Amino acid sequence: MAQWALYLLIFGPAGGAGVLVAARWLLPTPGPCTLMSRLGPADWSFSKSWASNITVVGALLGTILSAGVLPDTTKVSKATYAGLNLFFGVLILIAPLLYTATQNAVDVHRRQPEKETQYQGYVLAFLVASAVTLWAVVGELVTVLLLFREIRVGNSIPEPAIWVMGAIVVLACLLLARYAWTTIDTVITTECELRPARQARKREVHERMLARRSPAAASVPALEEIEPARAAWPLL
Repeated sequence: MAQWALYLLIFGPAGGAGVLVAARWLLPTPGPCTLMSRLGPADWSFSKSWASNITVVGALLGTILSAGVLPDTTKVSKATYAGLNLFFGVLILIAPLLYTATQNAVDVHRRQPEKETQYQGYVLAFLVASAVTLWAVVGELVTVLLLFREIRVGNSIPEPAIWVMGAIVVLACLLLARYAWTTIDTVITTECELRPARQARKREVHERMLARRSPAAASVPALEEIEPARAAWPLL
């Protein structure tokens, strides 16, 4: 494989992921949210995130490399395929750290007057982490497609089966784009819709606390909640 083609294989998915995430942020208008708006803590669970998906794809890639179905001479060396598998696997580990490493500790009120600390991140960090995750998953899927091409040339598996598997991988890429579009929108839109409610709640709390300072306000019931903590969401 030419050097430029290898660079295209590595960084092409990055460009596509960046365009999709940027388009999701810009379309439609995100309302009261900005890139520096806060999001809740990330629920770093491999069973609920794309990490589990890319783990499966990476295992598939490794299985193909070790199964002996590739011809002795390939257009791309087996060492290069193994390196690509490692590279994209590292990306999936780095992606969530981009969000969690930029979180800040924020005092939130559960029940008056108790407080607790919650680590909250930012919309910008969430978008970057999402783009890197997409980059890794798409890169792995494209690498698998190249392996299917190598198998077809080597006639290790009947060609119709190769075409079916290739079509499934392409379909997975399309479904992945749809899933990313929907998930990013859900996380950000939820926070955008809750932001005005939180601001109104803060004003209400402030007014009631001032009112309690007078004897006439003694009958005002205690507030159960001052500022609710932001809900955690699963990492992409």
